Amino acid sequence: MATLAQVTRESRFILKLLGITFGVVFVVFILAQGSIFIKNALFPSPPPPPEQKFGKLPEIDIPNQDLKIKFKINTINGGLPQFPDRMTVYKTDVSEPRLASLKDARSRIANLGLTLDETKLTNSLYQWRDKNGSIIQYDILTNNFNFLLYSFNSNSAPSEEKSISSALTFLSSLGENLEDINFDKTSYDFYIFRNGGLEKVTSRAQAEYTRVNLFQNDIEKYPVYYPGPGRSTMHLTVNGGMSIAEANFNHHTIDSNQKSTYPIIAADAAFKKLQEGDALIFNNSKEIQIDITDVSLGYLIGVENQKYFLPIAIFSGKDFQSYVSLIPDSSLIQAGN
Repeated sequence: MATLAQVTRESRFILKLLGITFGVVFVVFILAQGSIFIKNALFPSPPPPPEQKFGKLPEIDIPNQDLKIKFKINTINGGLPQFPDRMTVYKTDVSEPRLASLKDARSRIANLGLTLDETKLTNSLYQWRDKNGSIIQYDILTNNFNFLLYSFNSNSAPSEEKSISSALTFLSSLGENLEDINFDKTSYDFYIFRNGGLEKVTSRAQAEYTRVNLFQNDIEKYPVYYPGPGRSTMHLTVNGGMSIAEANFNHHTIDSNQKSTYPIIAADAAFKKLQEGDALIFNNSKEIQIDITDVSLGYLIGVENQKYFLPIAIFSGKDFQSYVSLIPDSSLIQAGN
């Protein structure tokens, strides 16, 4: 029969053995985790490839142009930035046709008194007018519209505060969704009516009309751009009587549930496309060499029923701006296909 002393010695031995075993296992675990950490730090696993769920994307329509200018990179650090290897492409949110779409549109248009001569222009675009001759063309699926007041009569341009108030009242009457509009970005232009059209002037003191330009929130920290620097596809012009003289409201929103990552080209490849004229170019400079002082990323949305918010590089200089598509040719629908 084992004595108490024997039991004590055997228990101590077993505990010591367990302690050594635990210590060895712990050291092995730490070494293994350390090895994994070092491996990941020195040889990180490559990220999964871009998803490209939408297949090949449509190209941005760029007009043919024969450039007579040269470009020089003159940024703060003297070089081009490092672009990520991918960006997210978003589908635009498009309403499905409903039997009530036209009925809803009629109700909204009636709020403005435009109830006469309903005319179907396309499957979704309709036109109405009022007794004075004011006209609206309204898309019953997108709620986008063009409006023109019957008469351009104004003595002096309203203030920015009164202009935005009139614009929002007008849009509210049409039930427009403005949740993604960033009102901190709102800008104002000033016009006079000359030779049958609006002519831009430099200050409100000279002007007869104030134009309100609306802009959308950034998408994943990247600004949304429209066809032209400082321009928007959503603008309303207000006369001195606080009436909307004309409006073009083409508002496309993202479908946050319909998105996919796509590869994008590097900054030097984007700059090469600019040099070759493969870009939307807005040049008010008279110089034959343009210094590119800033390069950034953004999304482009146009006036037409564009299906996607597409990533672009923005090259800027004095009196110059250009938009370069960043989707590589391998991910684009080529002309003729």
